[in-house]
Amino acid sequence: MEDQVVDLGNRLRRRTESEYTRSVNIARRTAEVLRIVVSSSKKPTAVDLIKEVKGVGRELHKQQPLAFAVGSIVRRVVKFIRDEQQNEAMHNEAAAKEKEQNEEASDKESVDVDVDVESTKDDAIASAVQCSAVQ
Repeated sequence: MEDQVVDLGNRLRRRTESEYTRSVNIARRTAEVLRIVVSSSKKPTAVDLIKEVKGVGRELHKQQPLAFAVGSIVRRVVKFIRDEQQNEAMHNEAAAKEKEQNEEASDKESVDVDVDVESTKDDAIASAVQCSAVQ
């Protein structure tokens, strides 16, 4: 991973190959390198991953400050990471609410059953009292 970042930086700095003089090619190669960085990252959180991507972007930008495509691709990748983090947070929140609602529903069912048992006990006691009063 580090070798590919250094290699791209060197090629951007030298600009000897025609492939690294066009913005489209620079953007494509930058995206490929960032994909490798993201997929091989051992950072578990989005914040750490964003820091790592921005660091690679800074390193590439130092090599060729006029390659604006590098900054654009880095910003897009960071946006994708943030969007994914937000989607995951919303999904986790929805799952937590659903779990909470299921627990509340099961608690209500158990309360209803307890109330029915209590009312049955009261009815039985009342019936027993009536029977004993009649006799």
